Amino acid sequence: GTPPHKPSAWSTSFHEHQLARSRSQQNRGQSRVIESPAKVLEMWTLEAEAHHTQGSCFVLTNHPFISGRPSKAVALEQLIGRVKAMDGMWVTTLERIAEHTKATVNEIQSHARIEVPSYPGAGASFTSARVLLPAPN
Repeated sequence: GTPPHKPSAWSTSFHEHQLARSRSQQNRGQSRVIESPAKVLEMWTLEAEAHHTQGSCFVLTNHPFISGRPSKAVALEQLIGRVKAMDGMWVTTLERIAEHTKATVNEIQSHARIEVPSYPGAGASFTSARVLLPAPN
């Protein structure tokens, strides 16, 4: 069969969105450079090590337009090897984490948050911490 046709309007508006986003980030001093696989691996590894040191959960978000490239896929495989070598790190799926949490957590705590708007002159808001108990079965 014939592959589905991508409407030109979508293509144009997607391109315009990306161009506008790029210009907006340049105006804020943000780089649009896609880093080398070695630099990406270094940044991912440093982030994983920091979470390991803090005893926190390291969740890596990957976007296929970047991590789907062959060189980034190799870097991701190297990262997984490094993380597996860290004592006490559990490399798994979010589904298994959810199953483990459901089976072991009896109390859920939130942390106090201070929301600071990104524009000048706006006030900050505060949300206090809460403790949530699961509903009885």
